[in-house]
Amino acid sequence: MKKFLTTPIGSIVKVYMSVLLGMIYADYKSNTLCLELVCLQTFLVGALFACFPMLINFFNPDYDGYGTKKEVKEAE
Repeated sequence: MKKFLTTPIGSIVKVYMSVLLGMIYADYKSNTLCLELVCLQTFLVGALFACFPMLINFFNPDYDGYGTKKEVKEAE
């Protein structure tokens, strides 16, 4: 499990779940807890939008924050 959470997909899952739980908790604290399909759909899509920056970085071939890093030879 520790290894999975260090991967790009694991990072997306961590952010997605954190935002989703945060949105549900905020809805609960506002005394209007809504667990109907319409409300849950809003929470799920909102959490997905929070993950967009990581998804863009994951699919960007020039972003070197994930995966193997290319070694750059120093000029002699």
